[in-house]
Amino acid sequence: MDDATGDEAGQEQLTMAEMQLAVQALTGVMQQAEQAIGVLHLRLVEVEKRNKRKTKARKVKR
Repeated sequence: MDDATGDEAGQEQLTMAEMQLAVQALTGVMQQAEQAIGVLHLRLVEVEKRNKRKTKARKVKR
């Protein structure tokens, strides 16, 4: 049963300020994840280009 102070498990309600801080922290983590994904994507593109060049070089040697 929920009431103004929390549920049966005794969880406290977050204040508006605490929720705003949590949202800011999660937003920061999401931005870092997006940046990491971008970096990984660029590296993948580089590897794909390198592999394509190696494949072309092998075909020329035959």
